[in-house]
Amino acid sequence: MQEPKRLGDAISEAIKKLGLQRKLDEARVIEAWNEIAEGALHEVTDSVWIDREKLIVKVNSAVWRQELHLQRKAWLDRLTKTVGKPTVKEILFR
Repeated sequence: MQEPKRLGDAISEAIKKLGLQRKLDEARVIEAWNEIAEGALHEVTDSVWIDREKLIVKVNSAVWRQELHLQRKAWLDRLTKTVGKPTVKEILFR
């Protein structure tokens, strides 16, 4: 008879078998972006999505877009720290 598995282990195994880990990581990145991009930044951000390991943030202000672009490395570092692993390679502000 097979030993019972812990629920967390069974879920992790199922996620790996179904190939869902990448999608879960991407969802966590978007959630983390919403956590770290507070205040006025929420006012100028229209949408956020991931495409080919790039976080794309649609910004409705050219001034903000330029400022964020200049700070994109710092934002990527904060995002990676919040998520706990490097899930995206780049942030694009459009």
